[in-house]
Amino acid sequence: MSFVLGFAVAGGGADAGWNEEDPSTSPADDSEYLAISMMPDGGALLVGRWRGMYEGLDAGNGVRGFAQYRDPAGDVAWTQAVTPSEDCRFDEGRGGRRRAEPSTAYFVLQVCDDVTMVSLDATGVVGTRELGDAARVSTFQASPSGGVHVLATERSMGGGSDAWSLYVLDRNLMIERSHPVPEELVREAEDPWTDEAGLISN
Repeated sequence: MSFVLGFAVAGGGADAGWNEEDPSTSPADDSEYLAISMMPDGGALLVGRWRGMYEGLDAGNGVRGFAQYRDPAGDVAWTQAVTPSEDCRFDEGRGGRRRAEPSTAYFVLQVCDDVTMVSLDATGVVGTRELGDAARVSTFQASPSGGVHVLATERSMGGGSDAWSLYVLDRNLMIERSHPVPEELVREAEDPWTDEAGLISN
């Protein structure tokens, strides 16, 4: 199996795009990008999932999530596993992203039922935070001052309640503070990966 990746660097000339075809060494190997964030230097931060072998990483008998940085020429600078191995069909996973500061990208990655938030920069994985199975994260947005704001239930952030709060996380995805949000002010999405969600504004 193989995949083809291609995208153009914003603001680049006619030859600023690149493509790469990466043939697998085994029919059991499979990989897929779920979200991409372009960086100011023309490189890209990516998250995805794989099974079997990928870029020297072994998923064992399951499916795992990875993070990767590709330089402006499209060459892989590094690839790191960011989730444990999960037992499910390969097509059970989604990704979404918000970019914060120019150098850091924040992603939410789902592999099987496991949902993980990841922060990345060009040097590697900055932080990860497990959000649990079927985590209730309504929306998240990068903070202009660094870090990320997340509207989520307490349970998805390690608490024991389904009450909603607005969390402020640092670049390492550690909780700096939180503010309770009345449930009537939260507009949940039927599908948090594709539908609009967030706070109801009057």
